[in-house]
Amino acid sequence: MSVDLSGYQTAVGVCQCVKLDIPGYSVLRLSTYHKAINIVEPDGVTYQYEPAGILLSISEGVSELRASSVETSVALSGIPIEYAQGVQAVRIRGSRIDIYRVFTDPVTDTVLSIAGNPVFMFRGVVTNYGFSETFNEFSLDASLSVNLSCSSLVDMLNTKITGRRTNGESMREFYDSDTSFDRVVDLIGRPFDFGAPIKSSVKQTTQPNTGSSDNNTTDIDNSGGGGGGG
Repeated sequence: MSVDLSGYQTAVGVCQCVKLDIPGYSVLRLSTYHKAINIVEPDGVTYQYEPAGILLSISEGVSELRASSVETSVALSGIPIEYAQGVQAVRIRGSRIDIYRVFTDPVTDTVLSIAGNPVFMFRGVVTNYGFSETFNEFSLDASLSVNLSCSSLVDMLNTKITGRRTNGESMREFYDSDTSFDRVVDLIGRPFDFGAPIKSSVKQTTQPNTGSSDNNTTDIDNSGGGGGGG
């Protein structure tokens, strides 16, 4: 949905909001604004995004008409150094991340109440992350920064391997009584010519032609020795 900003020709404020769903930990909702912002998410519930201000930075996004494979980076700085061990213990890689763009009124300092605001900008997964330490030589304090590298879901789907495993355990996850994959392990490494003609193990024998017209059969002595016909 497009956002109509024609009625705000003087100035419009812009901020960004990040939702980071860390498995086994929590869901973090932060914004680059100086005060809390409420956003109604797709589940219909309104959530509050806490202000992080300049401590939260997000790389410039690409606006396109269709979904494409893009990457973005998110950095959160100003974390006290005493929390370094706790931050490193959290499994950040693989976390789901959503990014919104919010338009605000710089005069009233509120979110613009117009259709399409906030704008959904990015949805992806954290593929990598790193830590950097900043030392203040005047206050002799150190702080930690977390840098996230994120790939969009389109990129993840392009590299996703689809299909199922051909073993009995995989089949029974969907069909409890199906045993059609149980013999796959026994067939591993055995050659099989698909489409080749079937070779019968039964030997076919033909009876000798006696040359008579009455179709009578003639016994043949295979015990040895040549015999003349009389």
